[in-house]
Amino acid sequence: MLEAAGATNVRMTGKPSVFGFCIHEVGTARMGNDTRTSVVNRFNQAHDVKNIFVTDGACWVSSGNQNPTLTMMAITVRACDYITKEYSKQA
Repeated sequence: MLEAAGATNVRMTGKPSVFGFCIHEVGTARMGNDTRTSVVNRFNQAHDVKNIFVTDGACWVSSGNQNPTLTMMAITVRACDYITKEYSKQA
């Protein structure tokens, strides 16, 4: 597939991935109620800029070392549900 896409010097090494290579960084925009210790609220809405929502792993304080995708998707669905409900109140 890589060669068909134009990649060159494609090699299979058979070596396992380096520890820490395939990780998801978390904790840079923590979720919480206290604006002094967190960046987003429980709906992942930024405390300081109300039209910004952070729905990746940045809102987590910590995480397991693998497979966070379904949790990220669930957090995004919750944020989207909140956005649609809040938007409908404006009409």
